[in-house]
Amino acid sequence: MGSAKQRALGIACLLVVFSALAQGGLSNGTFNGLEPWTTIGSAGLNEAVSHTADGSGSAYVYMTQGEALQQSVAVVPNTDYTLSWYSTVDACANSFGVISIYGILDGSDLQIDSEAFYPGVSWTPHSFDFNTANYDQVKISYEPGTNVPNEYYRIDDVTLVPEPASLGLLALGLLGLMRRRS
Repeated sequence: MGSAKQRALGIACLLVVFSALAQGGLSNGTFNGLEPWTTIGSAGLNEAVSHTADGSGSAYVYMTQGEALQQSVAVVPNTDYTLSWYSTVDACANSFGVISIYGILDGSDLQIDSEAFYPGVSWTPHSFDFNTANYDQVKISYEPGTNVPNEYYRIDDVTLVPEPASLGLLALGLLGLMRRRS
């Protein structure tokens, strides 16, 4: 009887761990309000716009060079992650954006990786793989590209997911620990 309870507790613990890791610490990727996202520079956010990729909310940000929409996220060091999102722009089909990942150490940011993308004039899915290096916190930054006119950018359904192999190793370790204790 005790063994069945231990297994059930172990499975419940694994589910909690996996649900906590599934978003990699990222919050409010559907933009129901702005928090904990922040705008950098004089980027203007319009939360009243109902045009979304999934129907729940999106960020509608007017940006020019040097401005950004950002969120700091807790991550596991030396782990591969996939960042996914949908984006679009109002009219300028030649606009491009940049997703940058910065490692945060002692209050300073160091760019780990970045990738340019073309949002398109309709909702377009994007994904970007990166490794966290030795950082346990990164900043995700959604920025306009260089030499791009001022533009209204939309972003929605942002997700940050650790590589499945990392989750599998964590689960294997937890199962081994549970077995050792029983």
